[in-house]
Amino acid sequence: MPLYLDTIDRFTLLSANPKFMFNLLGDYTFTVHLGFWEITLSLDLYPFKFTPFDILFRMDMLHPERRCDGMNFEVKSFVADVMIESRVNECY
Repeated sequence: MPLYLDTIDRFTLLSANPKFMFNLLGDYTFTVHLGFWEITLSLDLYPFKFTPFDILFRMDMLHPERRCDGMNFEVKSFVADVMIESRVNECY
């Protein structure tokens, strides 16, 4: 659970934001070696991501009666990341 100090306007707030997440994920990495040059293609798949509890709590350190809190949930389906990486080995 991240606990940190946050400054908004002139108030110093103590913030807490715990999250609970459930993920189904998979990845695939493919690398091509061309002598001294490498090309890597990476595919990360997240077919289902569910966050049932995303809780936010903030409180003013000097005036504890000033506080705010909230709760959220989210569902994401089929998110994909495609990444390409290139490396050149100059000392080959």
